[in-house]
Amino acid sequence: MKVDIKETTLVCPVQDDTPGGSLWLSEIDLFYPNMHNKIVLFFKATADTNYPSRDEMTRILKQSLGKVLISFYPVAGRLGKDEKGRVQIECNAEGATFAVAEADCTLDEMLDTGGSDPSSKFKLLIDPVDYSIDTSSFPLLLSKVTYFECGGMCLGVAMHQRLADGVSIAHFVKSWADTARGQSIDDPIHDRRLISDRALPSIKFDHPEFDPNAMFGHRKPNQTPVDISTVYLKISVEQMNALKDKANANANRKNYSLYQSLSAHLWRCACEARGLSDDQKTVFVFPVNIRPRLRPPLPRELFSNAIYITLASAANSGEIVKEPLSFTAGRIRKAIKEIDDEYVRSGITYLREKQVADGVSVRSAYQNPNIGFVSWTHMPILMADFGWGLPILWGPASIRSEGLAYLLPVSSREEDGLALYMCLETQHIELFKKLFYEI
Repeated sequence: MKVDIKETTLVCPVQDDTPGGSLWLSEIDLFYPNMHNKIVLFFKATADTNYPSRDEMTRILKQSLGKVLISFYPVAGRLGKDEKGRVQIECNAEGATFAVAEADCTLDEMLDTGGSDPSSKFKLLIDPVDYSIDTSSFPLLLSKVTYFECGGMCLGVAMHQRLADGVSIAHFVKSWADTARGQSIDDPIHDRRLISDRALPSIKFDHPEFDPNAMFGHRKPNQTPVDISTVYLKISVEQMNALKDKANANANRKNYSLYQSLSAHLWRCACEARGLSDDQKTVFVFPVNIRPRLRPPLPRELFSNAIYITLASAANSGEIVKEPLSFTAGRIRKAIKEIDDEYVRSGITYLREKQVADGVSVRSAYQNPNIGFVSWTHMPILMADFGWGLPILWGPASIRSEGLAYLLPVSSREEDGLALYMCLETQHIELFKKLFYEI
């Protein structure tokens, strides 16, 4: 399978007078590492006589990108530093990368992974970034449209992690699509001091989520590199209901949610598939959107990082494998409830006073024996219609960390259910698949 790049250009805001200057990054922005989050959206060709040609789709995508960058002007900027060396965004309108490519396969062939590692193919659909160069040299947004032999296409989007979280990336992509169709958008809010100004006068909690020892002090160092793979697993409505019933069987009317039930099941399956000893400590790591949790809530349109890394208290692997699923779901629920206004504000203060930047190696936090779980089930990206129909699938272009899982809607609109992308050591994949479906 081969993908040939035909064109690469820089797209700048079509309006010359977008705001300039430097944009303050919050403590949460700075916590995240110097890398891009990469997603892919797949669109199927239709027999409609109005279905646009490749040249027309390219023109629409490029022109609408230039228009949407007027409102999302920081996306066209570059990273920089102030006089004290603190990272910030320079709103200099230097532009975002837009590439056009062609693949020597059909869309169905690209999506036919047979349940194996989809990232081995998907990573071809978004160009890599050279992080060895100065951070002010590479764009904060890289986009790539790839056309397939059948007429279908893929839009790959890579956005820098310090610029936006998943919620904000979804806001941008949906706005780009709406702009392509001449629709109005919900204008983003760029003032990240709305987060920084919420800091408490002093730290009130311990915040193990920012403590390397709490995150992975219990890990056994690997002497040699390990092979990792990503598996794609569909979860039917019947399986979701069975899982919720199992988690609530001993729940004393606590009514654990699907997310809590699935998190508990995922944690258990990973511990067992990895063959962890009963006394091996393990941590479940997951992000929480703090926009609605702060008081008053942050604006839904805040374009920033407003995702807070959360830990379920460390437990022994033997406990997770052997205890009723409701007990493990209770651990997840307890951790979620603790992320309230006061805790988050204390966390912002902790990041500021301890000068925590570039994370505590977020990627390492997910690795064996830990688990990271990201739910993208409520993102509006599946409603991103650029004028030729809704995407049939979207998801991560690659998963860079062993132990990290993503939950998304399934690929086909004729199906109900969810899809799990799970990255593990290759030697653990088959047993994990077997255990996952033993509900």
